Amino acid sequence: CDPSAAEAREAAHELARYLGAAAPAELAASFDFAFAPLFQRLGEEGLAGPLREDLLTALAGLLERADVAAVKPERARRVFPLAMERLLTLLEAPAGAEEVATAALRCAEAALARWYEPCEKATELPRMQLGFLAHLSVQLLESAHRDLRLRAAAALALVAKAEDADTLAAFYPGVCTSLAKLLLQGDFKLGSKVVAAACGAWRAWIVSVLADARNAATAPGAAPLTLEGLFKEQNNRAAAGLGLALGAPDGRPPPTPGAAPRRDGGKLPRLERDACWLAETSGRTAEALVAVLRLPRGPSAAMWAEKASVRCGLIELSLAVLRHCRATLGGEALDLCFDTVISGLSDQTEQNRALAFEFLRSCTTSGFDTEIQRRLAEHLVRVMRDVIPPKGGSLDTGSKLGHRLARAEGFLRFLRELGSRQGGAEAWRMPAHHAGALLEPLLQLCSLDPQGLERTLRDERSLASLPISAISQAESLVDLFPYGHDGPAADRAREQLLGCSGGRLQVDGGEAHRVREWVSRSLRLAGGDGALAASLGGVAVLLAGVFSAEPLFSLVFDDPQCQWPEGDHGPFASSLGATGQPHPSGPVVQRRSAAMYAMTAWIDAACEDGAALPRWLLDHCVGLALSSRAGAAPGDAQQVLHDVCASR
Repeated sequence: CDPSAAEAREAAHELARYLGAAAPAELAASFDFAFAPLFQRLGEEGLAGPLREDLLTALAGLLERADVAAVKPERARRVFPLAMERLLTLLEAPAGAEEVATAALRCAEAALARWYEPCEKATELPRMQLGFLAHLSVQLLESAHRDLRLRAAAALALVAKAEDADTLAAFYPGVCTSLAKLLLQGDFKLGSKVVAAACGAWRAWIVSVLADARNAATAPGAAPLTLEGLFKEQNNRAAAGLGLALGAPDGRPPPTPGAAPRRDGGKLPRLERDACWLAETSGRTAEALVAVLRLPRGPSAAMWAEKASVRCGLIELSLAVLRHCRATLGGEALDLCFDTVISGLSDQTEQNRALAFEFLRSCTTSGFDTEIQRRLAEHLVRVMRDVIPPKGGSLDTGSKLGHRLARAEGFLRFLRELGSRQGGAEAWRMPAHHAGALLEPLLQLCSLDPQGLERTLRDERSLASLPISAISQAESLVDLFPYGHDGPAADRAREQLLGCSGGRLQVDGGEAHRVREWVSRSLRLAGGDGALAASLGGVAVLLAGVFSAEPLFSLVFDDPQCQWPEGDHGPFASSLGATGQPHPSGPVVQRRSAAMYAMTAWIDAACEDGAALPRWLLDHCVGLALSSRAGAAPGDAQQVLHDVCASR
């Protein structure tokens, strides 16, 4: 309290050092001796900025470290309103004193986080101070001082956690608007920390005001929950016909639902959180979310894409909406939140990937969230369709296709890992009814090019291990397989394939592996590139790990465009060679080849993993393959490739 500013600053420094080193219980015992002089000096006018900043630093140390429970209850109840009386005055005129305002906000955060709970809530003063703090923090968000904006965002987040939705609703429109404007700025010169802090503050306000659990009774169509509510609603309807509102003896008209709050006698403004208010507020919030979560363009795009803290803030904001606000915030806003979380699965930082992964795992392993499962299936369909170039576009076999394949492969690996067993529980699989939309992109992915097989065979020069020393025509490849048109040969082939008991499979080496590599390089999208062919086959195999085997095989069996030969396809009842069937057209042959390539890839994967497939499923596969063989004529490369796929 020395009138000399230099002496007072030195004393403030010493006090701050003591407050930072003493035990919390010791600070509680001597709380009044430190708080009283700080409170007095901060109320003086004309103090120099550096001295005021030093006093605020000491006050922040006291509020942050003193043991609240050890302070006398009658004193603890008065700390918040007394501290805010000084702090709000300093925050109201921060022009030219940003450092002082920043220090005042630090004190306000400590007072709000630790001393607001024990204060006397029966009076309106603490709530009015809380609202005024929110109002001033919103204004300080527009400051050019980075630390001040960070503190303002942190204070707003604490305000959202301190009060109920009824109190916060009056301030929500201004807070939401200011935070959205900050996030939508064209040039983020203040850095990524401010953006991440703004995301955190907005997340806290959305959850506190618009959470589904807090608005269950105010949702459109919700019935009154109590008998008192029924009487009140009926009386209000009767009074409305007379132009009077229940509880308004002075004859004032009833407040318009969702209208701006009105101050009466200096009390904290309040509004009626009814269905009209909820629809308006959630609609405006959804519009702001859509604008913020869309891919940014312009000068700020680099920061959004490169700063891990910004991506983390957006992911956490999206997770909060998906966890708590699905009923109040729907439509495009919910879709963009889900897409933001999905994008986090391929984030460069482990923290962001873990956030997205753990949320999606919790949705599938605990409670089996059907809404999230549906969105996962829709995203999977989009990812699979994106691999295929648009009609009329060039078949890009370079980096663009590789990037799209990597994206699809990464998402499928995530889904497979998501379904791994946990604690002995049954492994989760994508529900079978979602598989239908994947048939078309899958068969396009597995589409084969006959000319590609011919080119691959012409490039092969070392074929000494094969029965034929040199192969120049693709149709000669059919002779390499033991599947003749005679019954005993086909039976032997079937027994070789299904020889192991329990439907477990065995794999030939050597020639079978070589032929599999040739056929894979014939994939239309691969263009003869072995690496792309391996990626395409890997995507098809991973798809079988996301669903169980039977839904995918059943989709192929029932595909009407394949026009599979009719009849019994049991182990020894199929018609080998399908001599009585009409010769299929070119598109049918091409689709069958793609279908058989996919089925072979799934069976190969089951072989390598030692998995057991149902015996009926394997029997049906072999029956379809043998009965669809039409006998390739020399020069008919497409039919030859079809028969090769059937033989495999």
